[in-house]
Amino acid sequence: MSYLQIAGLGKDYGALTVVDSIDISIEKGEFISLLGPSGCGKTTTLQMVAGFATPSRGSIVLDGEDITREPPERRDIGVVFQSYALFPHMTVSQNISFGLEMRGLGTRERSQRIKDALELVQLPGLSARYPAELSGGQRQRVAIARALAIQPRLLLLDEPMSNLDAKLREEMHIELRAIQQKLGITTILVTHDQAEAMTMSDRVALLHAGRLEQICQPYEAYENPRTLFASTFLGKANIIRGKVLSTTNTTVDILSEDIRLTAQFNGVEPRTDQAIAFIRPEKIRIGTEPSDGHKLHGTIANVVFLGSNWLYEIDTSLGKFKVVRQNDVNPGTRLDDRVSLSWNEADLQLVHAE
Repeated sequence: MSYLQIAGLGKDYGALTVVDSIDISIEKGEFISLLGPSGCGKTTTLQMVAGFATPSRGSIVLDGEDITREPPERRDIGVVFQSYALFPHMTVSQNISFGLEMRGLGTRERSQRIKDALELVQLPGLSARYPAELSGGQRQRVAIARALAIQPRLLLLDEPMSNLDAKLREEMHIELRAIQQKLGITTILVTHDQAEAMTMSDRVALLHAGRLEQICQPYEAYENPRTLFASTFLGKANIIRGKVLSTTNTTVDILSEDIRLTAQFNGVEPRTDQAIAFIRPEKIRIGTEPSDGHKLHGTIANVVFLGSNWLYEIDTSLGKFKVVRQNDVNPGTRLDDRVSLSWNEADLQLVHAE
């Protein structure tokens, strides 16, 4: 059995189903992200695992122990909240010590754990400061130190970096992941930030409308999404809708606006005579010389400089396409230029509507 087993977990508020029978198995030491837009049920799922919300159905088994109905204080779980939830009238040391005192640890052991936790989050000299005297990044580190000091069986992170600026957030992604790997602690992160989930996780669990859409490694989630929602939420995607003309064991031919294209199954087969396919903007090549050999023609409607990349919006007969090119040379194309678009057939993939 997996270290953490979430089976058929659901939460209803009257007639409203917020979480709909989620199944997730997590191995010991694994870092899992619950990723999705606001209102998808990810925070409610985390609250049920923490014991702050009572499940309407399903079970939660941690290290062989059924904790579904156990109160939070008996689950041995560390939680870092979005607001950090530090006591403003307590020093850093006292904030970290609070949970240790509740567990009845002696003064000597508390002191050692506080020292170890502060060193782990690189705040060894700030034990006497109050939260108001700390920066946002420092307060976050204290909240992490407090959660880790109790040496929990499971660490839960509820959007802990949403209040940080972009640069500090990126730095904390690396640092927090390094801490998690060093300790080998099983961790669940709730986030709506795709980059955060992709860079930190062993696996990503994508939630939508209370349901688990897909759970897999970040690379697979990005390269091989199974649904239309997954393809558009995990990065930019160009969507093509068309009629199924023919199929093989691995491909499907689609007719869209009199243009015939071939898409890959990759585990997703068409369920009707209508098909939806997607392709990532960086998979598309731009040619300045239109020819019959290219798959699509269009006109450049917009060019945006993104630093490391150029983003193009191109009007085509299949709608507006986004194309990303690496910033290694001058873009070479301008607004209203007529261009041709091409790609490898393996990069156009089928997805389900739901």
